[in-house]
Amino acid sequence: MTANSSPVIDKIVTEERLLGSERRWRRFGEPAPAGKSLNGDGTPDYGVFGPGSMVWEVLLHPATVVFETVAQGTLQLHAPLWFGDTPTATRMAGHLRNIHRRVKGDVIDVGMPELGGYAATEPRDAMWAALTELHPVLWMYESFAYHGDGGPRQLTEEQRDQYVRELGVYLRLTGASAEDIPGSMAELDALYDKYWDFFGHSDTMNIVPETGEDNQELMVKAMQRNWHPSQQLAADMLHEVYEQFRTPILASFPERIQIKAGLSQVQRTEAVKALDDAQPLIRELQQPESERRIMRMMWGPDAIMLIESARELHRRALPWLPTS
Repeated sequence: MTANSSPVIDKIVTEERLLGSERRWRRFGEPAPAGKSLNGDGTPDYGVFGPGSMVWEVLLHPATVVFETVAQGTLQLHAPLWFGDTPTATRMAGHLRNIHRRVKGDVIDVGMPELGGYAATEPRDAMWAALTELHPVLWMYESFAYHGDGGPRQLTEEQRDQYVRELGVYLRLTGASAEDIPGSMAELDALYDKYWDFFGHSDTMNIVPETGEDNQELMVKAMQRNWHPSQQLAADMLHEVYEQFRTPILASFPERIQIKAGLSQVQRTEAVKALDDAQPLIRELQQPESERRIMRMMWGPDAIMLIESARELHRRALPWLPTS
C-alpha cells in the first residue's frame, strides 16, 4: 500500500469470521461474572442488578437473549454491564462513554431546530440511551417470552415498578441525572411526557445538516458499493434475528409510542397480526438449541459465559425457576 492508496479491505465473510473469537468481542480484559469477586466487606459482588432481581428475570429469559437486538435496535455490548461484577460493569461503562464522547451535534433534526442539539455522554441523552435499551426489552418480554407450556404474559404492576426501580443503579452508572431517574412505572411514564417532543418520526430526521443528504440513503449506497456475495451469510443472520421481527416487535410497544413513531392505524393492525402469526417461530427460537446458536452469533463467547453464570445464580435465588 502506497502513501496515497486506500487500505485494502477484506470483504469476504466466512462463518469463522462471522462468529469471531473472544478477542473480537472483548473491549477490555476478560470480564468477571457477577458473584465471582468480593466486595470490601467480604460479601459477593453481584454487579449492577444481581440474582433475584426483576431485571435479571427479564434479561436472562431466552426470549430476551434471542430478540433483544430487535427490541432495542442495537448491537450487543451490554452483557458485561448487566451480568458482570461491579469493576467489570464500571470499566464497560467507561469504555462506552469514551466512544460516545464523539457522538454529538448542534442539531437533532434540521426540520425541528427548536429541539436543539445532542451529546451522547450528557445526562439527558445518556439516560435515554439506557432507558431505550431496557424499556423496549420489557415490552418485548411481555409479548414474546414463553414460560414452559404457557405463552407470553404481562407482569404485574408491582413487578413493573420493581423493574423500573432496579434500573436506577444502571442509569446512575451510565451518567443520568439523579433528579430524572424514575422509581416506578408511573414516574417513567411522566418522564416520557416531560421529553415527549424528542420522540417520534420526522421526514427530516435523517437529513445530514452539512450536506442535506439523507443518512439512510448514504448507508444503503455504502453497503451496495462494498457488497460481496459472501456477505449473504451476515445478511441471512440479521434477517433471522432482526429483519423478520421488526414488524411483530412494534405490536409489543404501547399504542402512544406506535403513533409517535408514525404508524398509521392500518400499520398498527398489521403489526398485531404479524406478531400473532409469528408466535410459533418466536416460541421455536427460544428452545435451547436455537437459543444457543443465536447466542453464539449475537452475544459472543464472553457474554455466553456471563449469561450462564448469572442464570445459575438467579436459579439459586429463585429455586422455583426452570433449569433450562
